[in-house]
Amino acid sequence: MAQLHLVPAHGYLIGSSSTRFVHQTACDIHLEDYYAPWVQGQPKRRVCHTCTAWGTGLLFVERKGAVNDPWATMQFGHQSLMVQDFGEAPQGPGLGGLPNLPAAGLGLYFPIGLAAGAILGHTVLWNHQTNVRQTQVGQTLHYHKYRRRIDHGWRRPTIYPPGSKHYEFVTLSFGSQVQNYRRISS
Repeated sequence: MAQLHLVPAHGYLIGSSSTRFVHQTACDIHLEDYYAPWVQGQPKRRVCHTCTAWGTGLLFVERKGAVNDPWATMQFGHQSLMVQDFGEAPQGPGLGGLPNLPAAGLGLYFPIGLAAGAILGHTVLWNHQTNVRQTQVGQTLHYHKYRRRIDHGWRRPTIYPPGSKHYEFVTLSFGSQVQNYRRISS
């Protein structure tokens, strides 16, 4: 079983998000503890963040019915996430030359080379302060450490084996300073 770490109120930085290289995807946030025992009929779900254009990402949910099943996109999985966009981050880059980014809200992603078709999810903008929680009050999210990616493409890195870092938390925050970041907090 993964070693569970408690997240202090001020939170932890867990690295940058994937908003620079189109199709780059991070899937290290889970809606359940991935290493908790599997229960028949209760799939494991994870939140994916994919770069759809420079400075723009899309949050969507994938599910897995059993340990050996492949991950599959949940058509309406975005409904299990409450996403709040607070607008441009006050500590943001202030470059003034950022391209016109799409409005925050729901968006579509059309992956190349994948048979999934269009994926519906929540738009996350690079220079905005955005918070993500589970829709159900009192539910937590889980960060599991993944291996380093091998390229900037759509392939997702693999999760580390049981016993690796695991944080349980309430809020995932996206923001930017000189570079974008992701932070988890209770």
